[in-house]
Amino acid sequence: MMLERKYMKSKWLNYGLIFLLSFILFGNTLRHQYALDDAIVITENEYVLNGIDGIPEIFSQELFNGFFDEKNKDLVAGGRYRPVSLLTFAMEYEFIMGSPFEGLDELDLEKRLNQNHSNKNQISPFQKLNKELNKTLITLKDSDLEKGQNLILDKYQIRDKERKVIIERLRIMKGKQPAHQFISHTVNVLFFAFTGLILFMVLSLMFRDDSNSVFQAWLPFFITLLFISHPIHTEVVANIKGRDEIIAFFMSLWALYLSFKYVDTQKIKYLFGSFWVFLVAVFSKEVAVTFIAIIPLAIWFFRGGKWKEMGVSILPVLLASFVYLLIRALYVEGIASIGVHESTEIMNNSFYGMDVMTKYATILYSLLLYLKLLIFPHPLTYDYYPYHIAAQSWDFWPIFSVVVYLSLAVYAIFGLFKRHKIAFGVIFFAISLAPTSNILFSIGAFMNERFIYGASLGFSIITGYLILVKLPLVLKNENLKNYLVFGLLFTIIGLYSFKTIDRNRAWENDFVLMTTDVKTSSNSAKSNCSAAGKLIEYAMDLEDKPQRNQNLNQAIEYLHQAIRIHPSYVDALILMGNAQFWLSKNLDSTFYYYHQVLQLSPNNQIVQDNLFQSRIKLEYDNPQQSMSLINGLELVYPYLKDKWQTNYFLGRTYGRYQNNLHKAIEYLSIAKKQNPNSIEVLEDLGVAFGISGNFEGSSHCFMQALEIDPKSTNLKFNAVNLLLQTGDRQKAKDLCQQLLDEFLKKNNKSGLQKLAYIYQDIGEQELADIALKKSIE
Repeated sequence: MMLERKYMKSKWLNYGLIFLLSFILFGNTLRHQYALDDAIVITENEYVLNGIDGIPEIFSQELFNGFFDEKNKDLVAGGRYRPVSLLTFAMEYEFIMGSPFEGLDELDLEKRLNQNHSNKNQISPFQKLNKELNKTLITLKDSDLEKGQNLILDKYQIRDKERKVIIERLRIMKGKQPAHQFISHTVNVLFFAFTGLILFMVLSLMFRDDSNSVFQAWLPFFITLLFISHPIHTEVVANIKGRDEIIAFFMSLWALYLSFKYVDTQKIKYLFGSFWVFLVAVFSKEVAVTFIAIIPLAIWFFRGGKWKEMGVSILPVLLASFVYLLIRALYVEGIASIGVHESTEIMNNSFYGMDVMTKYATILYSLLLYLKLLIFPHPLTYDYYPYHIAAQSWDFWPIFSVVVYLSLAVYAIFGLFKRHKIAFGVIFFAISLAPTSNILFSIGAFMNERFIYGASLGFSIITGYLILVKLPLVLKNENLKNYLVFGLLFTIIGLYSFKTIDRNRAWENDFVLMTTDVKTSSNSAKSNCSAAGKLIEYAMDLEDKPQRNQNLNQAIEYLHQAIRIHPSYVDALILMGNAQFWLSKNLDSTFYYYHQVLQLSPNNQIVQDNLFQSRIKLEYDNPQQSMSLINGLELVYPYLKDKWQTNYFLGRTYGRYQNNLHKAIEYLSIAKKQNPNSIEVLEDLGVAFGISGNFEGSSHCFMQALEIDPKSTNLKFNAVNLLLQTGDRQKAKDLCQQLLDEFLKKNNKSGLQKLAYIYQDIGEQELADIALKKSIE
């Protein structure tokens, strides 16, 4: 089968096929939801959620500042400044989702909420409200949405008229969410398709002189197909967050294309164009700076490399990089901080605790694994955290990696001077991978598939050149050449495409991704922990108890594995405590794991929220759990003794369920000092004082509570009884009169009946008759 030149010269057909193949490969991602790091850059990023109003902060703040409630957390060495992709996310959110506050005087609401906000390093109350409301659209099921949203609005004391507008807006936004996800994924695929087009254009310029045969003329097209079909790209394209990688590489290739056009035409306009597109590239992701080396090398290999042309073509790229670094330095703690603040948490620093020899053996093994995944991309996973890749000693594989990479380096050096095209592919791969290789500096992770997105082009160039140029030289039979060369290419591209489409399914959402990849990354603490977290979330929505327990038991199994791998993994320990509670209401196990968390992180807010604000608190009213609750709270007491809730629940449980008034009064008195305006503390302490015979102390507590909440009927009844016990009949009568007026006005029959008995006890028969008569009318 001979393929004619006229088909090769039909570039518009090639463009169409490349664009079409991009959508065939990733079309099944368009209906996907958010996954993995999308929370950091979209669903929980306050700047993105603010839409157009968030753009100034997107360009003036470090990336993670928009995700964390506190700025300048210094979570990753060197910081992250990638505003371009965040800009696109903010525009999508503005025009598709909108804001919960549309229809309100937003400036007035913001001013009211932020009036006491002074800490500029903390997220403002208005921004936090916006973030929490948007988060409900992701985390709450439909039946719980309005209730959860109202609880948030209660916390921020939102007025009733504003509340109605906000709830309605959130309902509309929830309905728009599938459209937002569809458009975000579509934009990713579009940028990837455009990357394929610009890559074909670049390769057509690079290999314009390599068209001496039918096979060589196909080089640009098939190298492009090899690149876009490679399954290693699924993480970048299927995960919306990967847009920073796509745009950076797309714009870098465009800068390379314009550099070639300048060399070929000597027109200055291409240098101006190169500056602007490369500026977008570096503002998308820092890794684009590798093209400072790649562009002159490409000119050296494919245009004979005059030093003047190489120097001039690189000037716009250097200038754009300088502008980026200058602006970045104004807002981020700079490149100088890389490697200075070494994290002691292996989830943020995978090499922590390794000696130098082990560290570099592991790095070399990871670099070898990159080559393996390029050649045979299976299995793929989002998670290469400890210890999916085990810490390595200097045995066969790290040594073999050294041999392989040294051999490639030697070949590249010799090929550089002879301008061998395969050598260019090797050098392109090495330069593109260098920033994330852990050789120049530690990036905190062993490896990730997205780290090799751009570098895989080097592999595609090598593969395409070997098959289309080198293989025909060793084949003598012309018919065999056609069948073997094109058959091999279509087989590889076909297998890659099948794997890509199949792998995309795992990226549907967090649940599918994490419960799928935990089977591959079974030795990763992060993967086991993440899968467990999603199984727990899923179990909470199930009404089928056997299926619910099955999911919880599977989650516990994963968490045992995560903790075995990483015994001080706080996230896993918290989830284990949660899972133990939801499976069997086992407070002993829950407090056991929470105690381990507090030993590692004494001020852990999640544990405090779980103990005092979640549904776990409902179990505190179960008499059968009283000793487990007391033992658990006393276990964590050294870390939470300054929290009024700890002392309150200890005192409350001792008094109500263990009849230990001494302990009850001791802890409740401490809670009262810590939170003197808590009605529940004052009420329980008043009851404890009353039962113990300290009527004066009891009366004081109830009267203080009434000052805080003068409308509380229960407090008034309790206060009346205690005033009678202490002999202060006049105050008791005054309170009874307040209750009588209130009950008559509201026609509260049960209240009137109860009040009638009190009047009888104090000898006020006339008032007792009035109350009793009204209670039965």
